[in-house]
Amino acid sequence: MVRDDTAYRNFCRKNGRAQGARPFAGVLWHLRIIRSDWHAGCARVQQFLSASISAPPTPARNKCLHVAGYLAWTLGETERAQSFYAECLRASDALHDERNAGYAERGLALMAYADGEHERAQYFFQNALARFRALDDGLGIGYALNGLGELARVQKDFEMAEHIFQENLALARRLDFPASIAVQLHNLGHVFLAQGDVAQALTYLRKALRLDQALGDQRKMAEDVAGLACCFAAQGDFERAAKWFAAVEQTLVKLDVRLDPTDRRDVDEFLQRAQKQLTRQQFDAAWAEGQTLKLEDAFLGEVR
Repeated sequence: MVRDDTAYRNFCRKNGRAQGARPFAGVLWHLRIIRSDWHAGCARVQQFLSASISAPPTPARNKCLHVAGYLAWTLGETERAQSFYAECLRASDALHDERNAGYAERGLALMAYADGEHERAQYFFQNALARFRALDDGLGIGYALNGLGELARVQKDFEMAEHIFQENLALARRLDFPASIAVQLHNLGHVFLAQGDVAQALTYLRKALRLDQALGDQRKMAEDVAGLACCFAAQGDFERAAKWFAAVEQTLVKLDVRLDPTDRRDVDEFLQRAQKQLTRQQFDAAWAEGQTLKLEDAFLGEVR
């Protein structure tokens, strides 16, 4: 495991204050950075929640509700995620826990966003942002800003999306949080691609890939390579794009995770372009070659 130990200690100190919650803060950090053993983490958190289901709200259980919601969302179990986040928000209000309430609202915003309920998503993201700004919670501010940036992106307000992601990138650098820096670089890459600036998009996505490779984050590496493949398709290099789309899809299946919905829309659009521009034989050959590749091959060779 490769990680920034200072960032890890800061994260656990902030997220493990409640009695009994520190081990789960560590689980959450591990899964956010490595993102390769989601099911094991989910089982561990579920074990704790099952043991405390009949007890009144406690800080430790409340923290785990947030973790459980995050894990369920990542695994595509949206109904369970919605339930965990809703319970987390109720418990946070009962405990006067503004920080966890903010994270619960951010989670509910993600659910609404995934369902296409953009006004509801914006409501929860803005509520969460207000809570985090009042607490001066840099991590929380970053997560809420990221959600608002994604909303602007999906609504094709790319000028607003760029403004929000640039603000978030500056925040992540002040916090010295490499994982968040990589996310903002990735997001800005997609925004520049949507604006037609493929060269800038490639620059930002390659920077994101280098950071995510250093962090050992396979899921984020897959997202970065998917973005790069979109850029290749935008440049008309459709065989190269098809090859790396195949490598990404294979990795996602292996990890049992999915792309962010907004990234998925971009990938589907550019993948369809490649399919239309290539003959069936050309596409199948490129796809078959891509299935033999690993994401590390992308980092070490072609896309760097």
